[in-house]
Amino acid sequence: MRKSEAFVGIAYLSKCDQATMNNDGKLIYEAVYPDERLSAFVTYFWHSQAITDSIYTVLPDGNFDLIIQFEATGIGIKSISLFGLYTRQVDIHVSAGSRFFAITFKPLAVEYLFKSTISSILNNYQLLSDNFWNMDQLSPEDFSGFIKQLTEKMLFILTEGRIMDNRKQKVFELIFSSKGTLPVRQIADQVFWTERQMNRYFGTRLGLSLKAYSNILRCAASYTDLRDGDIHPRQDFYDQSHFIKEIKKHTGQKPTELYENKEHKILQFLTLPE
Repeated sequence: MRKSEAFVGIAYLSKCDQATMNNDGKLIYEAVYPDERLSAFVTYFWHSQAITDSIYTVLPDGNFDLIIQFEATGIGIKSISLFGLYTRQVDIHVSAGSRFFAITFKPLAVEYLFKSTISSILNNYQLLSDNFWNMDQLSPEDFSGFIKQLTEKMLFILTEGRIMDNRKQKVFELIFSSKGTLPVRQIADQVFWTERQMNRYFGTRLGLSLKAYSNILRCAASYTDLRDGDIHPRQDFYDQSHFIKEIKKHTGQKPTELYENKEHKILQFLTLPE
């Protein structure tokens, strides 16, 4: 998969089995939440099909993705790619007829499902083998089968893998529930894990510090408001200037510019529910 052809589906969605479906005439997109047993590791499964050639802007949201691109003929897999976390916006080109299945993961999946790190692919991606997790026989017509097969595979990995470190699980619960606004020191105090140890873990596994990751979540929590024209922060920013600075750092645009450009294919704005 060439980077310019990659499509990364990202959404901040309320909890339900069927998350969202979007068809704007140029892109068909559907996302479905995972089995509850995978909720600490998987944000959702999704698939997309491009009707026309389009360029989209993807904003950072604190997730990483495994993406399967099918051949244009609809027979066989063209590529399987693992995308790391993004700290900045990226423009992507989606060719007409492109079809994708994907899984959007939470950070704990790095250690407990992939048993690896993604620090080397921060703001980047790597190609995986076509038979990764036995996906070489998948059909682009069977999204439900994809979800079933990969759910069984991931549950098997978790069953056969190491026991989860409760401190790590608690760290992410605190980060997600606070939408990235809880100070690192308070997290350390609640999980009895030092700031230095947490930052070493985040740096090794994800490629960035805990504070940097939390800042991404805090900005991502504002995407719905920005799409709807609310350019004032609801999250814990110092003031409006701080809000503008952080949003521009991760999206390349000021809040007012994001709202004014909402029709210009910002992917989150297209896939977020009304």
